[in-house]
Amino acid sequence: MTARRAALGLLLLLAACGRKPAAPALVLDRPSGKPATLEAVGLDSAALKTLRALPGNPDAWTPVLSLSVGPGLPPVMGRYAVTGGAVRFTPAFPLEPGRTYIARLDLGDGKPLTTQVTAAGAPAEAQTALTAVYPSGPVVPQNLLRLYLQFSAPMAQGRPGSLGLLDEAGKPVDTPFLPLGIEFWSPDHTRLTVLIDPGRVKRGILPGSVLMANGRYTLTAGSDWRDARGAPVRMDLHYGFSVGPAQRTALDLKAWRIAAPPKGSRTPLRVQFDRPLDHGLLLSGLGVADADGERLAGKADAEPGETAWSFTPDKPWRAGGYRLLVQPWIEDPAGNRPGVAFERTAGAPAAATKLIEMPFRPTGN
Repeated sequence: MTARRAALGLLLLLAACGRKPAAPALVLDRPSGKPATLEAVGLDSAALKTLRALPGNPDAWTPVLSLSVGPGLPPVMGRYAVTGGAVRFTPAFPLEPGRTYIARLDLGDGKPLTTQVTAAGAPAEAQTALTAVYPSGPVVPQNLLRLYLQFSAPMAQGRPGSLGLLDEAGKPVDTPFLPLGIEFWSPDHTRLTVLIDPGRVKRGILPGSVLMANGRYTLTAGSDWRDARGAPVRMDLHYGFSVGPAQRTALDLKAWRIAAPPKGSRTPLRVQFDRPLDHGLLLSGLGVADADGERLAGKADAEPGETAWSFTPDKPWRAGGYRLLVQPWIEDPAGNRPGVAFERTAGAPAAATKLIEMPFRPTGN
């Protein structure tokens, strides 16, 4: 028996209790200096005893007591406890100041109680914004694996907003993104990785590709995104892209072009790729070392479209040899790596595991 079925069974048992609550009510408790909690009060002892027997997981509790930001929307995550003569729900994350929520209590008697509660405080002003979406080029491969959303400040954990994809006819694409239940944020919580189901990208696994070659798509975002302060986020999203043919070949480092800078200068080193690379891996996947193997300090940048990379050293280039360092796990947006394609065929060479070095010398040596 699933937890949800067990919960429904217990709800029926509550309805059969001989004594019903005199005046059940839902209140938002706002203790000073502590996060707000939702409490169901006015329950009789028989109801409380039955509720104490519920499993601790949310699937068992949300049919009984829930808090949401709107009708038909998922309940707020949190933990439940029966304390004294009340049932207490503590949200996993602080409620947004000034926001109105829908609280619902269902004791299985056919008379659910629904009320609106408002979190204390003035609504936080929107200061954080979505600043970029990657890939940033106008055309992506049909077998694109992931997107990146870049924000101007740290975002809330555990409450990503809604995201959708429309085809060129304005019709929503069915389940375009992989619903793992796990968020992939950068360490500073400003960049979110959005995965496309690899089973619908790699041939022969699942039917129905997410993207169709020669199609045009638009990414959409809801107004439910919140930053780490609980404030709304300015999601001024105007991200549309066209889809080209699938990219199924390994990265060809021999086709990369290194534009060596002049010695004695701090002119950026520039590397032109054989195709656009994955933005999330690009800045950490390349580096520069001198002839002694010492990594150079400096500033790395990805050019628009992720087709080239530049590196400006903190100190001028010296005479002698240098090496461009390429991590073996660097990828293009379709997951292809140096010397090995994402969709490996029988007999294909194994993926590289060691750092790849590409020598160059500043001009004027």
